[in-house]
Amino acid sequence: MPKQLLFICILILSCLPTPANASALVVDGRFEYASAAHSASYLIDPNHTLTFSEVRHDGEWQPMKHRFTSFGFTDDALWLKLTLKNEGPQQTFIARLEYPLLDQVRFFYPDAQGTYQQHQTGDQLPFASRMLKDRYFSFPVQLRQGESKTLYWRVESRDTLIVPLTVATRDYWESRQLDAMMLFGMYYGAIVIILLINSFLYFFLRQKAQIYYVALLANYAVVELSLNGTGNVYLWQDFPEFTKTIRPFAIGLLSILTLKLTKSYFELRTIRMGGVNIEPAILAVGLLAMIATLTMPFTWAIKISLIAMIIVTPYVLSVAFYQLYLQKTAAKYYIIGWLGFLLGGLLNILRAFDLIEVSFLSTYGSQIGSLFTLVILNMGLTDQFREVQRLSERNKERIIRQQERLNQQLDGAVKERTQELEAQKQEAERARHTAEQALATKSQFLAT
Repeated sequence: MPKQLLFICILILSCLPTPANASALVVDGRFEYASAAHSASYLIDPNHTLTFSEVRHDGEWQPMKHRFTSFGFTDDALWLKLTLKNEGPQQTFIARLEYPLLDQVRFFYPDAQGTYQQHQTGDQLPFASRMLKDRYFSFPVQLRQGESKTLYWRVESRDTLIVPLTVATRDYWESRQLDAMMLFGMYYGAIVIILLINSFLYFFLRQKAQIYYVALLANYAVVELSLNGTGNVYLWQDFPEFTKTIRPFAIGLLSILTLKLTKSYFELRTIRMGGVNIEPAILAVGLLAMIATLTMPFTWAIKISLIAMIIVTPYVLSVAFYQLYLQKTAAKYYIIGWLGFLLGGLLNILRAFDLIEVSFLSTYGSQIGSLFTLVILNMGLTDQFREVQRLSERNKERIIRQQERLNQQLDGAVKERTQELEAQKQEAERARHTAEQALATKSQFLAT
């Protein structure tokens, strides 16, 4: 009986879940870049009470399951652990958290004597607090051949908490930095050019859709600067809280401008869904997001602004498809443009869940898609202007033809009236001549 009881206890214990320890990430002379997600572990600290000494000896570490493991909107603190082992020559590796919206990041690393040091950064602190100049959070780690180091991070964020941890060589990291700098320079340069051209055209064309497009373009650029961390690098380095405050405000305004642009683009007075005008409700949610930025915690403000965009996007797309059903040429540009934006975002999501390879398209899909959207919408506005010109020219031609017909009718009427007057004149001449003859005859008769 005791043996049977012991066997049952062992069986029960073997069925209980036990924390899995992630293996070390091994790098060698051929290594350049890799996701560290499957070699990293995490520990959630909901009460914010765990110290570094405690987590080092904690046995509750859980393995990361995805490259872009997302913990959603949470107040919890998150601890990360990664062991790096170098089997190649001595060099510096860059451990990187590839998500720019982390409020607080504390990095714990062993020095040459094995004593752990701490470095604090995050987008709540000035940009100068970062160990390397990067829109993400990069941390240099020097490893001798055969050496291994265990690294720790403590992360908090009011945004969605996402921790895509990667490791790269210093050379590879620097080349990626140059590529990103070139791409973002081209991206924002294209936006500025489109912005200036359309601003210039508005003063000549006075199209209402043009000014909404310019406002939407400028507003979207601000959202992107905040989302991808570029604004922290180049614009508001010493005002880190600005990147948080501006985003829900700009997204709320973006939802309103999207609605206004759609109305002006298709020349609609109101937009109805199933006979119901829900435009005021959409405007109210967008306005609420803007007000919430100044009156509510960031987490609430960003959620409200995202709800506004979630509502307005299918709404304006349904309007565009209805306009396409009515055979409006402008609807083709509108739909193709938005599909480019959605496809770019989809590539980012698929990459986040490790469903597609990390590539240029999957990394910068949202920027490429958004630029495609802006260019196609600009083409749509240009085509609309040309269509207005064509209609104006056709109207002018129709007016000219009508004027010619009226002139011909007037000429005919004048000729007819002239002929009538000439006939009346001749009739009057004959009557006068007859009267004169009668008078002459009468005078002769009286004289005789």
